[in-house]
Formats: sequence, C-alpha cells, structure tokens
Amino acid sequence: MSDMLFRLDDPRLGKIIKHRADISGTKSKDDISIGFIGFPNDEGVRRNLGRIGSAQGPGVIRELLPKLGCLINREFNVDLSGYLILI
Repeated sequence: MSDMLFRLDDPRLGKIIKHRADISGTKSKDDISIGFIGFPNDEGVRRNLGRIGSAQGPGVIRELLPKLGCLINREFNVDLSGYLILI
C-alpha cells in the first residue's frame, strides 16, 4: 500500500479500546463514544440446525478488535483518535 494510506507508526484501534473493567470509576459514561455488547448464545444457531460456536463470538471480538486497523484512514478522511470504544 502507498505511504499516503497508512504508516507503520500509525496508532492502532487498541489505543482507544478499553474493557469496562479498565474504566470503572475513572471515566464518566459521557466519555464513551462507542460501546459493543456481546451476547454469547448458541440457542438460535442450534434451533436452526447451524454450526454451534457463535457463543464464542463476543470473546473473539474482544480479543481481536484491538489488533485491527489504524485510527486514521487517510483514504476516507476518517480519524478515530478522539474516541473511546468500550468492549
């Protein structure tokens, strides 16, 4: 990719993502910009004869989301560095 789109030293999503246990008592609810709620349940998948495993989804998202992408997307002129995301 071109240097215009990203740089190796760009901050990653993990810099603005916090687990709710990490912010208890230190931040106001008003400081949180985005929140993810996970519902670990396989019942709907089981009833529809699907492949069980969706209950693991919220944990996997919490583990992988901080490792994804950079906060600044120059191609679409997006800068997330002023946000706090709660998982």
